[in-house]
Amino acid sequence: MKLISLNVEGSKHWDLITPFLRGEDPDVVCLQEIYRDDAERIAAAFGMEPAFAPMCLRMHGQPAVLKEQGIAILSRLPMEKPAIHDYHLSGQALMEINETDHDHIDATVRRSLLSAPVHHEEGIFTVATTHFTLTPDGLPREYQYAAADGLFAALAAFPEIVLCGDFNMPRGVNALYPRFAKSYRDAIPSSYASSLDTSLHRAGGNPDIAKIFKTYMVDYLFLSQGYRAEKVRLQAGVSDHCAIVATVHIAA
Repeated sequence: MKLISLNVEGSKHWDLITPFLRGEDPDVVCLQEIYRDDAERIAAAFGMEPAFAPMCLRMHGQPAVLKEQGIAILSRLPMEKPAIHDYHLSGQALMEINETDHDHIDATVRRSLLSAPVHHEEGIFTVATTHFTLTPDGLPREYQYAAADGLFAALAAFPEIVLCGDFNMPRGVNALYPRFAKSYRDAIPSSYASSLDTSLHRAGGNPDIAKIFKTYMVDYLFLSQGYRAEKVRLQAGVSDHCAIVATVHIAA
């Protein structure tokens, strides 16, 4: 099963993402920071079935309107009914995101795990994606630890899982990373030091934070023991984050 995971940063990069997806021809695409209508539009354009989990409301367009933004799974393979597992702000109404204060952004963003069984010739793959809690410097905060507890509680329902997304916890920097790496295999090769794209990231020209573009790996493909991955690579030039491209198999 060919899988792509990408933080699309709203609607900023579709002129790059659309031809990239067309050229890669994936079976399953997991997307973060995507608007609901974009998920439905891209799914229709590629003959895929969409699943969407809203996380917040965000102003978009001219004239500006509030739109649902969240995470999505798109599949050209048969996909069973998706499930949404909220692990932060569960049950609360969607709110407009507070983008002015990164230490309090999660007071306005629901955090969810979106999962779906996908039927492939090798068998059924349980695919899941999330956009995990943000901290301003990549270091853990109390609220990130609490979100991790909630996420692991949701993940306990899945004996086997292909888990991908933007986790906002740089390996080698954030103390939460070892907890995930102990429970799941990190399929991103160690040769990659960062998954941020300095050429497209809004802070790419800021010399005060230049180190994050060399040391902040935040996008992951985590696999349980029942899966293995090959041909895993990061692809720059498509969004402010690099895309994860991988072929995932059911382990023999």
